[in-house]
Amino acid sequence: MKKTRIIEWLCITTLILPSCSVLQPGGAAVKAPLPNQPGPYKAGFTFDIFYDTNRTSPNTPEGGMPVLGYIFYPANPADGEPMPTALYPTDPLGMLGGLPPDPSTDWEQYGLDPAYQEIPPAEDGPFPLLVFSTGLTSPAEICYQIGARLASYGFVVVILPNYGDGAYGEPQLSEDDFYSYWTAIDRVLNIQYMITQMLKVNDDPAALLYQRIQPDQIAVSGHSWGGYAALAAVSGDQWFCSGELQYPCMTLQPDPRIKVTLPIDGGSFLLSFESLEKIKIPHMTINREWDTPIKDAPWIEKSNFARQHAAIQGQPNYRVDISEALHLSFTNACASWARDHDLGKIDEETYNAYKDEFCYTSPEHTKTVEDLTSMYMIAFLKANLAGDHSYDYILTPDYALKEQPLVEFFDTEKLSGKPKATEMPSYFSYLKHQPADQPDQALKDPMGKP
Repeated sequence: MKKTRIIEWLCITTLILPSCSVLQPGGAAVKAPLPNQPGPYKAGFTFDIFYDTNRTSPNTPEGGMPVLGYIFYPANPADGEPMPTALYPTDPLGMLGGLPPDPSTDWEQYGLDPAYQEIPPAEDGPFPLLVFSTGLTSPAEICYQIGARLASYGFVVVILPNYGDGAYGEPQLSEDDFYSYWTAIDRVLNIQYMITQMLKVNDDPAALLYQRIQPDQIAVSGHSWGGYAALAAVSGDQWFCSGELQYPCMTLQPDPRIKVTLPIDGGSFLLSFESLEKIKIPHMTINREWDTPIKDAPWIEKSNFARQHAAIQGQPNYRVDISEALHLSFTNACASWARDHDLGKIDEETYNAYKDEFCYTSPEHTKTVEDLTSMYMIAFLKANLAGDHSYDYILTPDYALKEQPLVEFFDTEKLSGKPKATEMPSYFSYLKHQPADQPDQALKDPMGKP
């Protein structure tokens, strides 16, 4: 772990000024200012519910599986154009007694970027599409910041919570189903279904986002179990036909429309090493440092995030370790709990317990991790989805070592240009730290998945 105090990090970032954008000789990429603040667009917001009437899982209610889309998009309003604040649905399914929506302004005081309700999208699109699946039991609200920040840099972002988690008052599945089977399957199917619906929106002349989505520039991301879904939507997953589980056989098929995958502290342990090897598109994982204790799931191997980086065959293939971060530090969950505390929804003891277990001791540190997460997401997606290489300077181990005290960046698991050979085929090699140290080894499939 890097020996860095948070207060030192905050002082350093305060002194860093955005770099000037200069066109390089021969038409080389412009070096853009660091994307750690809101970007050149305003973040528009709209919401929709789509119903997958072909879904047959036991989690599907009568009328079809509701697939909820909290949709952020780039906008560039003219001077004097109305800018109504975004209204985030808190009771989209009407199962919580008809709660009113939350205005964006309520969240901005907790450090979230502003968003605006259904303002006209920017006309210089179409823009890349990112579908982001939330984690287990998580509502969309803990990922509003990712949606608003990335929209301000020119992405249409769909934050996708998952029916059956109980986040919006819907009934949860039994414990066996909830933690092992249908909740995982439905997440993957929700991603693939949402891509289909957003492409239909793109073709609908009556839709707000008509012709604002670039159909050949689609990325998937997600946090925690949503990170598993972002990987499985690309790799497919044969596990559910392995005979290990007493359920009907079901194979998750890969989606060739997806061009980039970007799990955030994701549950890649749910996929076999062989399945991960099938991913041959650009990939980045952003996660906790490899040896951070996983307090909420101690049975997960510490090498979990290095494992997916070592297995995935896409190029480029990056691993971003952020030290002194916990599982929910990458989202705005801690701001959500602070807001609930201030509104009297949770008491002081519960709030402190949540912070200690899932966030960090200081709001400043949590905000720093959020900004680092979106910064690396923007740099990676700009280069590998939008073809904009003006942030490539961020995507190197050297930049992290010199400029980002909390980050260790890995673009390879090689040492001195030569891969570490292993005589044990059931193991993989990985680097623990940067600067590159001696590779360690770990089991490819510690959970025994076929």
